[in-house]
Amino acid sequence: DYDLVKKIVKENKNKKIYISLGMWSKKKFPFSNSNIDYLWCISKYPAYNNHLKNFPKNFIKSKLKGYSDHTIGIDTCLLAIARGAKVIEKHFTLDKSNTTIRDHSLSATPKEFAQLVEIGTELEKKVKYGI
Repeated sequence: DYDLVKKIVKENKNKKIYISLGMWSKKKFPFSNSNIDYLWCISKYPAYNNHLKNFPKNFIKSKLKGYSDHTIGIDTCLLAIARGAKVIEKHFTLDKSNTTIRDHSLSATPKEFAQLVEIGTELEKKVKYGI
């Protein structure tokens, strides 16, 4: 809802705003405000490898700050970190078998989330030092 996002941006000029581009079909970013960071995303639930054709090769050289993930597992998040993503948005669940909403199957459990943070932190250090 572009009008809603526009209102949020206008009312929060001094706050950090993260915008996922999963539903954005244009090549140009919608806003140029310095308080906005953009996350690359594919809005498929779940997103599979064949949906990730335009996955950024290098987040550091792009204007993208991070990645909003809808894949199963944590490997695509780790790939984004290895490619320089500074922000990862990953759904979280206590029960993957819950079918109340579609997101549980692609969400990280506490154990997976801990692995993502642990491995991701080490990868980020390697990226930082150019290893």
